[in-house]
Formats: sequence, C-alpha cells, structure tokens
Amino acid sequence: MRRAAPLIPAPRRRSPWPALPHFVGFGLPGLLVHACFVLAPILLSVGYSFTNADQFKPHTRFIGFDNYVNLLTDDAFLAALKVTTILTLIVVIVPNVLGLAVALLLDRRGWLYNALRGAFFVPVVLSSVVVTVIWQAMLTDDGLINTALRSLGVAHPPGWLSDPQLALYSIRSCGRPPRPSSSSWACGSGTTSSTR
Repeated sequence: MRRAAPLIPAPRRRSPWPALPHFVGFGLPGLLVHACFVLAPILLSVGYSFTNADQFKPHTRFIGFDNYVNLLTDDAFLAALKVTTILTLIVVIVPNVLGLAVALLLDRRGWLYNALRGAFFVPVVLSSVVVTVIWQAMLTDDGLINTALRSLGVAHPPGWLSDPQLALYSIRSCGRPPRPSSSSWACGSGTTSSTR
C-alpha cells in the first residue's frame, strides 16, 4: 500500500503593506528635511518673485510678471545666461559625445589600444588641482602651447587667458579640462563587455 505524498502548502503571497512602516521610518526624515530646506525655499522664492518684496520696504504688493520682464531686459542677466548656457553645453554635451566617439575608436584588441585606453583614463584619477595647474602653465602667454605655435611661425599666438573671446573656453579647460576620458572609459567598458 502506497503512502500518500504529504501535501505541501502553497506559499502565501506576501503583502507589501507590512513593509510600509519601514519605508516611512527610513524615508520620512529625509523627505521632511528635503521639503523644509529645498522645496519650501523654492516655493517661497517663486511666490516672492511675483511681488515687490524688499527687506527694506515693509509694504509688499503683487506686481505680476514685472520682475521677469525687468530680468529679461537686463544686460547683465543676459550675459550671465549666455555664459551659463555655453558652459553647460561644454560640460554636459561635448565630453559625452567625444567620449562615445573615442570609445568606439578604441574598441579594439591589442596592446596599443590598451595603452591608449590607459592614457585616456589617467586624467580621471589625477587631482583636479594638478590638472588645473598643468593646463594653466600650458595656456599662459609664454606657455607650452604658445611656444610651440611661435616655433611653427605664428608671430602673435592667441592669448588663451587674456583674450575675452577665448577666456571662457580656456578657463573651462583649466578648471576641469573638457576631456572625454571618463565618458570614453565608461562607454568603452560597455561596448567591450557587449561584444564579448
């Protein structure tokens, strides 16, 4: 006579609601701090922007979009907006596009490509201060770049740090060089692992 197989109870589906107190306990303090010190000042600033609020003038009244009209017609603000936009394009778009291009070019096997990948990754592990000092020494009027240009026959090389037309891009290069090293390393790691 065969024994009947023991009945194994089906696993119960756990409800996510018992874990809700844990999420609230861990997340609520951070959300409260974020709401008090980030969201609330933003909302207050937006509200004040539609008034003539001034700490030296006690009477505040609603003025609509007058502050925004004055802001968009201010030459200093427009110049700052232009510089910020250019820096954003240089910081965000250019390194990622160049990094992807370099990663695709270096996605080969061999000691030469390994050496080139290492050379591109070296600036990532260097200190920002070291990289800044090196670039400033290269971009001065008597630096390495202008010396090389003079040796090639350029009588008056550009003033990378003294010319207002070039200073923005040069300062960006000195502060954190627009190198695609980290982007190329990340993209290269992805393309190499995907081809294996």
